Amino acid sequence: MSQTSAIRLRALLPALLCSALVVVCTLAAWPFAETGLDDDYSYIFSARSLAQTGHVHYVGWASAMVGWQLALGAAFIRIFGFSFSVARVPVLLIAAATAAVLHRLLVRCGVSTRNAVLVTLTVLLSPMALPLGFSFMTDTSGLFCTVAAAYCCVRALQAAQPRGSTLWLIAAMLGSAVGGTARQTVWLCLLVMVPCTVWLLRRRKLPMVALALVWLLSGAFAYGSMRWFYRQPYSVREMALQGYIDRDLLWQTALNIARAALQCCLLMLPFLIAFVPRFPLRHRKARMYAAITSAAVLLFLIVAIHRGPLRNSLLPFDLSGNFFSSLGVVDLPEVGVRPPGVPVWAELTVTLLTVAAALACATVLLVPEQEMKFHPSIANAANEEFDGNRITIGTRQLLWLFGPFTLAYLALVLHRALFAFAYDRYFLPLLPLWLLLGTRLYQQRIAPELPRLSWITLAVLACWGIASLHDTYADRRATVAAAQRLIDASVPRTAFYAGFEYDGWTQIEQMGWMNVIYMRRPDGFHPERPIPRHMTVKPCRQQFAHLDPAIQPRYGISFDQAACDGPSEFKPEVYHTWLPPFTRSLYIRKVTTPAF
Repeated sequence: MSQTSAIRLRALLPALLCSALVVVCTLAAWPFAETGLDDDYSYIFSARSLAQTGHVHYVGWASAMVGWQLALGAAFIRIFGFSFSVARVPVLLIAAATAAVLHRLLVRCGVSTRNAVLVTLTVLLSPMALPLGFSFMTDTSGLFCTVAAAYCCVRALQAAQPRGSTLWLIAAMLGSAVGGTARQTVWLCLLVMVPCTVWLLRRRKLPMVALALVWLLSGAFAYGSMRWFYRQPYSVREMALQGYIDRDLLWQTALNIARAALQCCLLMLPFLIAFVPRFPLRHRKARMYAAITSAAVLLFLIVAIHRGPLRNSLLPFDLSGNFFSSLGVVDLPEVGVRPPGVPVWAELTVTLLTVAAALACATVLLVPEQEMKFHPSIANAANEEFDGNRITIGTRQLLWLFGPFTLAYLALVLHRALFAFAYDRYFLPLLPLWLLLGTRLYQQRIAPELPRLSWITLAVLACWGIASLHDTYADRRATVAAAQRLIDASVPRTAFYAGFEYDGWTQIEQMGWMNVIYMRRPDGFHPERPIPRHMTVKPCRQQFAHLDPAIQPRYGISFDQAACDGPSEFKPEVYHTWLPPFTRSLYIRKVTTPAF
């Protein structure tokens, strides 16, 4: 091996280490269960249909096209046979690849190797990203394609010759065009990030006509893909306006966005907490910011206590659909009330620590640098780090590259928040970009390396994520076991409720579609018209009962003993978790109220 090859391999080792840690931490949680996780059951059904028939079959539930991820899942199913776990394995490989590419992107942008490892693991080992990394949801694929497009754009900026810049730009365009077929937000890289890169390269002699042609062809491919998707039976189309916009809606949207912002701060806590020891207590403006924030937090806690349970106002927020919640598992509509997995005192501690870290970060970055009195050795070390040859892209260039993309992405999230919810996973593609810029500023203004406190916080959140992933699948294994007990007693799948994902799979197995009013109805669908929501009685207070008209329940699998209409002859299904309460039970309850 030549010396150059040895140097390149040594540079790749930290990236490969990050990939290995993602795989090891995921498998350590034993995330295997033969049922869905959030919306992925509908995608897995489409992947199985593609593997068995060669045709894509959507089911009327989610609005994602799934695209190349669908083809990858179908390939694994064809090779290894069908199971939910087999379909999720390629997403784990995508998560591992994301870790490697993200680490190299960070290093290319001037983040030190050690800090790049911490930032990469902060994103991929978070309690939100770990469950997504072993599901068939498209969020991990979207993150990979976004990071890969950003890497190609950075390489285009760093290329020494126009030919290299051209090739990297073409790779970014083609990759974004194909990547958007799995998660449509990736097309923002094609529409926003790539043009920003070309603008930054405007003084180089690039073949603009050829680049424009490739960009237009990529855009035409994206447009044609959406046209094809909207013409498919049971596809779901996103509407620009899904209801009336009034004052109450705007207020709820503002609260939703504020909660999402705090949730993102919690996910970035390993980075933000590095600013707490650097808080400039001797600075008058800093003390003023701290006093105002403390008063606001105190007022917020007083109001929260009077308006309802304090837990509802603490991090991590419980929102149906969030992958990071105080329940310790993915928060989804279920029968009964699930016991919380995190004590209130721990949530309060996490909330106060997150607010303090966010305040410290904002204060250090907002206060003028000349007014910050850091130790001279720290400032000199940071300056030496940034005076070397390893950094070729300035902060202003990175802001031009990632700023417009961030604003466009946030506009899409705001639209979703208006008429639905801003789930935590929607912000996953933005976390690496924010952490990249923040870490560069930390290295420039404070110190070349993030402190040990950041690594300790990362370890705590990673352990939380592993335990949450384990408990998420422990819940689903227990659900499958309880459902199998009913099936063994000659109770058909269409005669009991077993949770959102299990019931969704039962529905599409029986009818081939979910009961969603705004899906595209194929010809001949009228005899089985979707049932309006107001016709649904919703026994057991099953929130999504209207989606599953194939199910006429006689039993319901519940997390408590008060749901449904009474006890049954079946014993509870007892299982164990890694977060409190460590022993839990699923109860099989009787249902006497007809669903439809």
